[in-house]
Amino acid sequence: IAFGEEASALEASGNMEDVSDCLLQLHRAVHDVHNWCSDLLQEQVPNVSYRANGTPKELPMLARVAAAFQQEDGRQFMTEYSRSLAVFARLPVAEFAVLLPSVHDLQDWHLTPALGAVFQVALQALDPEAGVDDPIATWRQAALMLTEAALDAAVYMPDSGVPEVPTLPQEAVGNSSSSRPQKKAKPIPEGLAATGLPLPQGTLNQIQKPVPAADPGQEGVVRLCRWSELLWHQVAPRVTSDDLLGELAVLCAALLVSVPAAAAVAIDLRGVWANVAAVLFAGDVADGATWRLALRLSGSVMDRHRGFPLALAGLAASSSSSSSAPVLKPPPGGLPGEGPQSDEQDDEWAEGDLAAYRALQDFLRGLQKGGILDTFRSAASMAEKTTDKAPSPSAKPSTSAETAATTTTTKAAITPTASPNTNASTATVTATTADCLDGMD
Repeated sequence: IAFGEEASALEASGNMEDVSDCLLQLHRAVHDVHNWCSDLLQEQVPNVSYRANGTPKELPMLARVAAAFQQEDGRQFMTEYSRSLAVFARLPVAEFAVLLPSVHDLQDWHLTPALGAVFQVALQALDPEAGVDDPIATWRQAALMLTEAALDAAVYMPDSGVPEVPTLPQEAVGNSSSSRPQKKAKPIPEGLAATGLPLPQGTLNQIQKPVPAADPGQEGVVRLCRWSELLWHQVAPRVTSDDLLGELAVLCAALLVSVPAAAAVAIDLRGVWANVAAVLFAGDVADGATWRLALRLSGSVMDRHRGFPLALAGLAASSSSSSSAPVLKPPPGGLPGEGPQSDEQDDEWAEGDLAAYRALQDFLRGLQKGGILDTFRSAASMAEKTTDKAPSPSAKPSTSAETAATTTTTKAAITPTASPNTNASTATVTATTADCLDGMD
């Protein structure tokens, strides 16, 4: 603010010599900031005074100065700023959060040391103890950055230096799982998970999407799985609206775009795919930007993770009649050519997003023509009858209402509850069980 006010005053004075001298001094100051960060990385800064959190006392101020200049002129110190992020990323979440816009503007920001800090912001921003100013806006910024990177066809997230997943106390893991809000997964008709769905493969093949990993045990794959699971378990109980829950579900699902299905089935994602489907069926009440990210996500995962098309089919069956095929109704700004940025020629995502929209519509029509929606409706009806007849929870405490509904389809497909610290590389499942587990959401 001080820089901005001083700059405005200089500009209004019309004295270009003073303006030029001010810019020169400012450039020197920013250059000194980056040199200081470089020396700190090499432990060549003498007499550094550290705070209790292990970061230098002057670091928050220096990071703000560098970030402010970076947003004003993102080219002059782009290389130096990217390098200095190795130091700035040590800041606590509340202090690093102010750097997010400047980091987002960097080309290939996901390849910088800021990636780990952005994951931490997504994990902690909504926690009151983190002390973040405007936590919802901050969390949304971090979630957007991670989601966009994960859905970029030019990005291969498993090799992007995904940070290690923090280990949480066991009591925190248990509490988060029990209180997590989620859409109830629709019952899957018996045998459907094994026989397949009418995927519009021709249209899906036209969509450019991130490359899938070949090895389920690759370190980057395992970390993406664990981050997806951890964010879902820990952040969902803190969300305050369905919109935020939908954004979280899209983020957690996007992190799995390059993850093989065999790795994804080893983690607990109950409710994620159902909430992504709910975003797409929310219509006008959905946020346009979130809806479009969910659309882009659908084009990348529909033929990779069976949980999504199954969740979409279940929701389509419950939200439409037997006489007509369900139709998606994009909110304002949900499709290319709509909203404030309506020029498709300047929209690098337009072609892929429109192809994903066609694929979704083709898929829903295929479900209707093939009678699969009626099959889902019958399964839902049978599940309700079974639930009505089920013994009270006190008689069978080990079976919840949701599990009782799910077991009407296939007992072999129930996912055992996994800890967010489960190592996906050690999980072993057969191919048939893997499909069923993934489909069970």
